[in-house]
Amino acid sequence: MRLSSIFLNPHKDALGVDFSGADIRFVQVRRRSKNRFELVHFGTVTLPPGSLERGRVANARIFTRAVQTIINPGSAAGRIRSQAASIAVPERDSFMKELSIPTDLSGNLGEAVRWEALQHIPFELDELNLDWETVHSDQSGNHVLVAAIPRKIAEGFTDAVEAAGITVLALEPVSLSLIRLFAQYFRGKKAGLILHLGELESIAIWVEDSRPIFTASLPMTVIGINSALQSRFQLSPAESAKARRHLGFSPTKGRGEVRSSLEEILSTTVQRLMTIEEFYQDHFPNPQKPEYILISGPGSSTADVDIAISKKIKIPVSLAQPPANLVLTRRTKGFLDVFRDFAAAYGCGIRT
Repeated sequence: MRLSSIFLNPHKDALGVDFSGADIRFVQVRRRSKNRFELVHFGTVTLPPGSLERGRVANARIFTRAVQTIINPGSAAGRIRSQAASIAVPERDSFMKELSIPTDLSGNLGEAVRWEALQHIPFELDELNLDWETVHSDQSGNHVLVAAIPRKIAEGFTDAVEAAGITVLALEPVSLSLIRLFAQYFRGKKAGLILHLGELESIAIWVEDSRPIFTASLPMTVIGINSALQSRFQLSPAESAKARRHLGFSPTKGRGEVRSSLEEILSTTVQRLMTIEEFYQDHFPNPQKPEYILISGPGSSTADVDIAISKKIKIPVSLAQPPANLVLTRRTKGFLDVFRDFAAAYGCGIRT
């Protein structure tokens, strides 16, 4: 199967749904022209405790009930009329990597891709939803992007979502949704990173000239930061969330006390980024120095997180901004304030 057949199946007005956070985030996007998209609706649904565990559906019944809220006319999210969705699932057990297939093996490219993927994935092929797409070819052969999700995990999400009355058009790891949305930032740049700072998990995506190369986990999460602040200053969950957003990594606000309490999280994250770069330099041909880092996800609202990381690693860091081809309505103009929180959901939504 090709990446376009499972992961990139288009459908007019389909939903984009992100299941990687503490809440379900969803968008409905309508294509207005070849390169312009109107945001019809967006929203969140709270996931009850125990519905997801370690990136998997743990209690299908309560998970399905939460998903039904998206299309239930009696709910706050009930203006949604589409009953088809592309979904992004947690990166934890997913696999995405660009592989090089030598010219002499390209006669049966599909078989060569599967064999090469097995050298990198600790699962048997019959245990995976695995797809691939050629991203470019040169004299050495074909360079293909491989995406794989353990079949049991994929089916857990698909079965539960479809039990809620929503047809799953496509399922992909969060990293693919983000690459679809942010590839434009990296065109013409030899190498860079997307840091998606999530509530439950955070990932780094290494990018070369808008092409994803590999992904890795990061220790900085919203829950980790909030927990550190609750413990250090005896704050309530609401107070710690406010301190993260307004004080965060600022060296001056609040006399820098919040920043000091988060120094270990910052340092371990920067060290992880350095380890990721070392891995890249050691394992990939013609490695390049990263020129740019882009931050998205709910954790991007942490005060001065971009400045703090940039000062530590001496690389330009920016917070992701809404794309110029996004069209908002009176109902959806508030999306600008939360765009980075919804990046993965929107990345799914623009498949339409």
